[in-house]
This record gives sequence, C-alpha cells and structure tokens, in this order.
Amino acid sequence: IAAVVLLVGWNLTHLPPSPHPDGGYPAGQAAGDRADAALTAAGIPRDAVVLVRSLPDFKSTEAMAYPLAILGRAYVAETPKGVAPGGVDVTTVDTFDGLILLCDDRFDDAIGDSCGGAAEMSVASDPRVAGWVLLDQFEAAPGRFVSVYGPG
Repeated sequence: IAAVVLLVGWNLTHLPPSPHPDGGYPAGQAAGDRADAALTAAGIPRDAVVLVRSLPDFKSTEAMAYPLAILGRAYVAETPKGVAPGGVDVTTVDTFDGLILLCDDRFDDAIGDSCGGAAEMSVASDPRVAGWVLLDQFEAAPGRFVSVYGPG
C-alpha cells in the first residue's frame, strides 16, 4: 500500500502544466491551422510568401509565426525589432501572396479601434495589401482576433 501511495504521489507531482487560460500553445496551433487552411482554400500554396502583422505594431507576431513554420508555410512575420526568425529573408520578397493579421483587443486604445472588424480596416491602406479580400476572421483566444486576407 505504501508503494502505491508513493507511486501515485510522485505521479501527481510530476504532471505536465495545464495550458494557460487563454489557450496557450494549443490555441496558437489551432489558429495557425485555421489560417493555413483559409490560405490553402483560396489557392495560396504553402511556398507562397504571406505577411504576418500585428495590431498594435508593438506586439510580436511570433505566436502565429511558430505554428506556420511547423506547417511549412513561407512567411515574413513583422515584429517590433525586425522580423521573426524562421521566416523568408524579407530582402528577397517583392510582393506577398497573403496576409495574416493578429489583433489584440486588450490594446484597443493604442490601436484606435476594437478588433474584430474596425481595427483591421486600418490595414487596408497598406499598399502591400490594397484590394485584398477577407478570407477568414476568427477569435483565436479571448480578445485576440486573427484575420486572413488574400488577393481579390
């Protein structure tokens, strides 16, 4: 009985950590899968380079970049300090074939609008994505939206 109690106690203290309340990596992976599926359904192959941006600009895009890298999708993920590692060399890219836009509603004051529609419209003025259409938009975690755009 003592050995069983000891074994159960050891196992209970060595359980893996539970995911973060916002979904953690599993939510990020699911968001990456859904964005990749939207791009693929629009005829944008994985070797076509997509731009990954964040609203507000001071937030990193690496929460999406890593799942895209795992899927083998070519991307340039803008971060406050340049581009996220693992992406395509930005100096070799003239145009992008798609856009994945992350928007964090906790920073609506810094963005100037709420995510889920209005804030994302500010990206429409970016000449790299002018005239593109919304392929998919979803809430990946509480208050964190993902919008996927492609050529119209």
